[in-house]
Amino acid sequence: SLSAKGDPLKLLARRLRPKPPAIARSRIDQDFAVLLMRSSYTAAEEMRFVPMDEFQRAFFLNRQDEWQPYLAAVEGLVPKQGDLQDPSYFDFISFAQYSTLAEEMRNGRLAYRELVGAEGEQVVRERPADVPRDNAALPAEHRRRVGDVIFSWASERYDIAPARAPDEIAARARELLEVFRIRGFVASTAVQLAQNRDGSATLTCAVGAPATLWSQRVLEGTALRNDFEAMAVNALVRQAGATLLSQRTSFSPLDVRHAITFSAPGREAPAAR
Repeated sequence: SLSAKGDPLKLLARRLRPKPPAIARSRIDQDFAVLLMRSSYTAAEEMRFVPMDEFQRAFFLNRQDEWQPYLAAVEGLVPKQGDLQDPSYFDFISFAQYSTLAEEMRNGRLAYRELVGAEGEQVVRERPADVPRDNAALPAEHRRRVGDVIFSWASERYDIAPARAPDEIAARARELLEVFRIRGFVASTAVQLAQNRDGSATLTCAVGAPATLWSQRVLEGTALRNDFEAMAVNALVRQAGATLLSQRTSFSPLDVRHAITFSAPGREAPAAR
């Protein structure tokens, strides 16, 4: 269960969380906010590790359990419940969605009965062959699917050209993160490329005041994170034919920085050191 009631460790973890940012962030474009929430839900639905009726119930209970503590921690900027364009609310609801998904992944099933429709009809679902059988691999697969959807959506609407060389990947990453800024999800973006001695490259992507600033910090260190901007850049790197090697994320009070290391397209990944 995700509820902290009666669980001293969960209550302590909640008290130790960072406070939500007490800054005014830009309102998020409605279509973009819906894209991020819906793609996260659809990826889970397609992966079939939990009956979606059970997920919806767990998601509702998690929101209910977390809402008042979140409101108590917010200083000055009271989020409007249900308003996805309000970054303070999106920060909360995305956290609730991803923490629920992470819990369901830990207990993922290979087959189950799912309630469909209002008449109580049930159908048997099985995990597809292209989804990992190991529950520990589900977060990475979910991140891959969500990132691909965001990148495809942005590429089609903003005509982001294919990339092959590392410098092209960096240029396209700037264009991609600019979409996040245009859509009100982040206040600023910066991208730097560094070539490493082993032949790999590191793309450092910094975003200012993202709508998930609080929730990314709370989910830091967990297997499933809601760093949508990093998921999209990772998708770009894969689309370029490069191999993702690692991602390191760091935080400052108002910024998030992702260092994404990849082997250049057409090169073998460097040997582990």
